[in-house]
Amino acid sequence: MLFIGVAVVLALVAGIATDMSVPALVGWVVFAAIAAFVHEIIVGLAAMQSGWFPASP
Repeated sequence: MLFIGVAVVLALVAGIATDMSVPALVGWVVFAAIAAFVHEIIVGLAAMQSGWFPASP
């Protein structure tokens, strides 16, 4: 959740700094949150498949 929160904050700061419109800013923040979540899933699956974490309890 912290990773997604940081992605949302960074997207907000970047969007405000580039003077995005409100709909574009909302879309950008949603995209950043989804990208952060998918990144966590991909890294977690890769770690399980490589043996860093047990794949099942």
